[in-house]
Amino acid sequence: MEVDFGISGYLGDRKIAIPCVMKELYSDFIVKEVLADQSVLRLATTAEVQSYVKAEDDKAVNESVPVPPVITADQLSALDGLNNTSKPLEISCEKLTKDQRKVLHDFVRLRYQGKLSSETKGNIVEVHYCGIGSRTRKRKRWDRNCPNYCHFTLAKENKDLNFALGVIAKFLQVSVQNFRTHGIKDRRAVTCQRVSLQSSRKGHSGSVDDALRCWEETGDASLALKKLKGGQAYASIEATVFKCLANGGTWQKCITEALPINLRSLYVHAYQSLLWNKIVSRRISEHGALVCADDLGSNGKKLSPNASHFDIYIPLPGQNVNFEKNYVSQWYEELLTEDGLSFASFSSLENRFALGETTRAMLISAKDVKWKFIRYTNPRSYLQDGLSTQAIAESEMIGDLMALQVEFSIPSGCYATIALRQITGTDMGKQSMKIHSESAKNDDCVKEDCGEPDRNPSLEVSEML
Repeated sequence: MEVDFGISGYLGDRKIAIPCVMKELYSDFIVKEVLADQSVLRLATTAEVQSYVKAEDDKAVNESVPVPPVITADQLSALDGLNNTSKPLEISCEKLTKDQRKVLHDFVRLRYQGKLSSETKGNIVEVHYCGIGSRTRKRKRWDRNCPNYCHFTLAKENKDLNFALGVIAKFLQVSVQNFRTHGIKDRRAVTCQRVSLQSSRKGHSGSVDDALRCWEETGDASLALKKLKGGQAYASIEATVFKCLANGGTWQKCITEALPINLRSLYVHAYQSLLWNKIVSRRISEHGALVCADDLGSNGKKLSPNASHFDIYIPLPGQNVNFEKNYVSQWYEELLTEDGLSFASFSSLENRFALGETTRAMLISAKDVKWKFIRYTNPRSYLQDGLSTQAIAESEMIGDLMALQVEFSIPSGCYATIALRQITGTDMGKQSMKIHSESAKNDDCVKEDCGEPDRNPSLEVSEML
């Protein structure tokens, strides 16, 4: 499978492969983002988050907020007693001015610190409980005194980033295009990363196979859109494209305009990465880690005689005007010609796609490397903490099965699976891992009869990007 992505061969003379299984469980692969100050995001557990939310909900009433004259003692007592089983409290505002109504709304917001929400309906102000256990959605508000951006940490498990942001956007009633992140983390993993949300107004708030089949059979985008159910109806790429097509958009418009720029850019980045992988694989195959006379550095100039293999940079295909022509340029031209393209093909994409970086290091050295072997008995044991799961106790880390737990930090644009591939000499593709997993399960059945120890280790990875 890796060959399909242009990845072939290994650095050095590999003669022995270490068969292993990676990502058997979601918590086997943990990705934490490294911030600009080089600190690593901490993965909070579900219990911690729930505890924090409950603490916020249990905050005492802020009695320092002045009570407006329009609030009677009985109404104040009723407001203080509102909970998730209470009916909304109605306060007459028939004789109140606009400024007096604003004071009333501000009082509810400040005194109850977000636990209650108020809304004007005709001649009354209706106050709801919206704390834990409430089915009432809080009134959408972006305080004028707040900054224009809200930054938060997103932790997810077995979810695509764009799907997760789509779900959040739906419940916040904002456009998913207002979210910004530094890259996309793995789906089949436990990941955490920082996200920014720009202040905005209310935005747009199944089965993908059924929808695609309907589109293929009928060509009716509106009908195909109706086939999407649940989160797929508002958080998937398919939903975005079908909505655009249903509104009369062309395929080109749907890809280059309807999709968020960070999402549509993935298609160009994927093609660039495919070609880059092929170039690097060929470079490693022909020259290994040796520095050649025509190799270029990060500045696009030829390397000095005392440069190391970590100084070699391979540009991505595009308008890299600062890079000298060398064997890489020739190899790219050959690959682009096979696809009916040229370097000039990328110039028209600058305005509609975020092409990003122009070069990558051929080899990097991982930092903060830690590793250890873990013994265990049950193949389904949790060996690392997940979002809602806990690793087995150290006293239980005994048995015939063995896992290698590796932790390291790598720069943006690098992939942990490539490092693990080099360590093990094993194809880390999805199909290959599935085959190894099934093989290990079959071996376990045989070993139960013959009493042989396990010989198919697993990999537990904690990656920091």
